[in-house]
Amino acid sequence: MKHYYYAIKFISGRSTTTGTPNTKTGRMSVACRLVAFKSSHERDLWVADGRATYDMSGNCREAITRRGLRHKCLGMSVSCFNDLVEGLKTELE
Repeated sequence: MKHYYYAIKFISGRSTTTGTPNTKTGRMSVACRLVAFKSSHERDLWVADGRATYDMSGNCREAITRRGLRHKCLGMSVSCFNDLVEGLKTELE
């Protein structure tokens, strides 16, 4: 089993939400771009290269676990989230 490393890039602030609320929970997803990497070194280089946006201080990118990704995508159903993560992995193949 291959291990993947994940990171996110915030679109316009760490607490900005997007999309429609989850029909069961009412929660929304955080506005961010999800990225998968094959190595932690590659991910860490990508995170270090982040640039701050106008409403954030510091780096607008951060390393994150798969579990952490789920907490950023609460507007999605679990099956949609799993499909999204599998799509990120297949982009690397």
